[in-house]
Amino acid sequence: MKNPGIRDEKEEGSTAPYFEDHMKKRNWYSAAILVTAGMLCLSAAACGQKTEETKAAMSGEEKTAGQKSGVGTEKETEETLDYENMTAEELIQDYEGQEKLSDEDFVRLTSTYRYVPITENLELDYSKDITGKAFQLLDDQGIEYHCSEASMKALLGSEYPQVRGKGFEWMPDLFGLSDANAALAKEALKTEKDPYVLKAAIQALGNEGGANPDVAAFLLAMAKHENPRVREQAAAWIGSPWNQSMEGAVEAELSLMQDEDNNVAKMACEYSGALGDDRFIAPLGEILDDNTRYELHSACMDSLERMWLDYPSHENTNPEAYRVSMEYLKKTPRDANVPAWAAISALCDISEDSFRGWKEKADYYDAAELIAAMTEIIKDPDAAWLSRSSAIQAVKSHGGKEALEALKPVVDGLTDKDAEQLQSMFETLEQEN
Repeated sequence: MKNPGIRDEKEEGSTAPYFEDHMKKRNWYSAAILVTAGMLCLSAAACGQKTEETKAAMSGEEKTAGQKSGVGTEKETEETLDYENMTAEELIQDYEGQEKLSDEDFVRLTSTYRYVPITENLELDYSKDITGKAFQLLDDQGIEYHCSEASMKALLGSEYPQVRGKGFEWMPDLFGLSDANAALAKEALKTEKDPYVLKAAIQALGNEGGANPDVAAFLLAMAKHENPRVREQAAAWIGSPWNQSMEGAVEAELSLMQDEDNNVAKMACEYSGALGDDRFIAPLGEILDDNTRYELHSACMDSLERMWLDYPSHENTNPEAYRVSMEYLKKTPRDANVPAWAAISALCDISEDSFRGWKEKADYYDAAELIAAMTEIIKDPDAAWLSRSSAIQAVKSHGGKEALEALKPVVDGLTDKDAEQLQSMFETLEQEN
């Protein structure tokens, strides 16, 4: 089983690394978490100040004493490794030739994450992580490993936040959470205060707010946590489509959209649209009207476009979300930041099979209107060249070769500083099938 903590370089520092890409192709775990009553009491405990253990982890300090219960905890506290000077190969040298790690060895190896510092963004500093590389070597060598219930209990009982956080990362699989892991999560969160671990717990439990009121209470409490990186994670996961029935989700996201931390606000703007609630449309439009908040514009358009265009499934329809989107795309004067190029780029992705059926029910959709708006952006030398080039692609996506041919005189007639690049890009599109 692949270690969920192994990342590519492009994922480092991401607030929501478990979302596949900018287009919101998120990997939602579909099974319900059977977390029973008692989780409501975790909220007060969870919202405290940054714990001493996280401070120690962020400064590189090491604990010398730990809990000695469960699989592997004795190993965790008795061994002191010269981690900074070790290689991944040295970390797993005792496991060479094995077919599968024992529970004890799995916990022992996972517990070495305690040497990896936690950053201010509540991520492990992967530049100093050899444990993830060691797990990758196990994968490459075909050595299997699994996080059993006993192993999970040991990880969650660790004195080190890095290890407890990894315990939460191991919880979900393709079938959601097991009953045993759900019970362990409930118990662990009764006393958990560390922001790094709470952030990991949000990711593990994030899709279950609509199915379980206790999980909903946890997520809503995290939306008010004093650490902005915890709130940022909560904003992303409260906005899961699986939480559409979660009581308080809309109100929480509306509040987070106005958060003083721009990254928190951006996450709420980007993922709120998955809840499919019309109450988001006006606030998103207000942000789009404010050019001083241009850093949030592409996120706002992501949510609106999900409501009215809904790539790749093209199932949702929403005429009001479409209208607000078109108002933004037609907005003048334009500059290097408005309209946001990513908002236009998102319009370029169309799934032809489902798009044809969607157009039959989305009677508000007007390809000619959208193409006209794109043409004006292309003609405007004040707009960013990325916005203008994305607009050319959007014309082709929504109008096909016929619309592209009609656009040719406009592009050929450009004389501004971006003209050559745009004309070259246009020629490339013309040559494509």
